Amino acid sequence: MVGLVNEWFTVKNALDVGSGCGILLNVVATQMKKEGSSGRVVGQDRSKMMSLLSTLRTMKIEGVGEYVTCREGDPRRLLFGDGYLDILVSAVSSTPSEKSMSIRRWKGASRRR
Repeated sequence: MVGLVNEWFTVKNALDVGSGCGILLNVVATQMKKEGSSGRVVGQDRSKMMSLLSTLRTMKIEGVGEYVTCREGDPRRLLFGDGYLDILVSAVSSTPSEKSMSIRRWKGASRRR
């Protein structure tokens, strides 16, 4: 899945919607670190702050804490405006039996610096 993005070093702003315990968040942050990105990935989840703090602690243990921020929020209301994000990822299932993962480069969001 991370192979769908050719130039992770250009990613400045990524969002993991429904980040939960941070598995996909960790994958994105690890890839950003590996490719030398100076960006950040935000994990947005409905979880309470204690769960989000636990996810942040895990990211620090994994060595990618400097790339990660977690925010509490409804996934139907994204925390960022149009054009802000370079990448949006999600591993959220709409039904218990459905497993879906997606990654999308937002149209017009890729900014060369």
